[in-house]
Amino acid sequence: MQVDLQDATDEQDSAVVRSTFRLLVQQGVLLGLAMALLHSLFFWQHGDPNWRFTAAIGLAMLPLYPLTGMRRSYPVFLAALLGFLALAIAALSVQSLRYGRDASFHLVLLALAPAILVAGRIGMKTKWLLALGVSLLVLWLDGSPGTSLQDTAVSPVMLGRLRLINLAILLFTLCALVQRYFIVIVRVQRRLMEFASIDPLTGLFNRRHFMATAAQELARSERYGGSLCVALADLDHFKSINDRFGHEVGDAVLRHVSHLIRNVARNADCVCRWGGEEFIVLLPQTALDGAESIAERIRQQVSDAPLQLSAGGEPLHVTMTLGVAMLNPGEAFDNAVRRADKALYAGKAAGRNRAVLAPAA
Repeated sequence: MQVDLQDATDEQDSAVVRSTFRLLVQQGVLLGLAMALLHSLFFWQHGDPNWRFTAAIGLAMLPLYPLTGMRRSYPVFLAALLGFLALAIAALSVQSLRYGRDASFHLVLLALAPAILVAGRIGMKTKWLLALGVSLLVLWLDGSPGTSLQDTAVSPVMLGRLRLINLAILLFTLCALVQRYFIVIVRVQRRLMEFASIDPLTGLFNRRHFMATAAQELARSERYGGSLCVALADLDHFKSINDRFGHEVGDAVLRHVSHLIRNVARNADCVCRWGGEEFIVLLPQTALDGAESIAERIRQQVSDAPLQLSAGGEPLHVTMTLGVAMLNPGEAFDNAVRRADKALYAGKAAGRNRAVLAPAA
């Protein structure tokens, strides 16, 4: 059957899907090795010469584990994957024909169907055809009476134990598959939340997250009381830094200042890149004098910590002007931000590098 690779950018195929599938295949190889070892020990314990066959299958799977690693090229990975599938399907089919459906070897093949459906770089139609092929093979083996490849009779007790072992293997494999994709979903969800709330350049919160947090803090303040302040900050002469040193240095300055602000801010504060070279800090449960103190510490920290552009080079000194406002009872948050902005520009007009309090509305 020809594998459909025509649409590698399909929404059902991505780097996450491919990397997850590789990890899943590696996990499958380990489970195959463990299954072969378990069966081999079981047959050896019961004096069944079939232990040699299962041991040989395990030895054949052993080199496939490193070949399915993340750093292997796709052709090598694909060859190892096909080899693993051929070994697993052939071994389970032979065992099913040998011991019959009562041993439930064929049911273990059912674990391959959901694994095929989550494969990367394979078209959805091809996935369903492969899964259908595995399902038909299971149904055909389920109708097999067994013993066609068995030289000696097998006791019902041994068949019952084999059935329990194989059902346990099937359940464990399916649980491992579900767990793997649950972990992937949690990680992807966390990354999406980060993308939606984090400024990629500075690592600070973005405006969307800040406004959502501000709404929550404002509601909490109105319900339980307590002051809520906001400090709006702007780097002084940032345009001249970009013009003189270039935008890469400007980005480095933004990251540097972001780190300094985050170090001064408390755990309960929300620090955000407001836009361009502007930053804003939400200060819950903080009176105006406390907010002024934090703003002054931020200003002092930025002023006292120049950015070292290169080893042995001149440090780049930057300063910051801040405007601080406290929300009045019943005041809209946007209005408090505007008052902080007016205070900031009053500080700019007064000579920059200072923290200015906004008068009450």
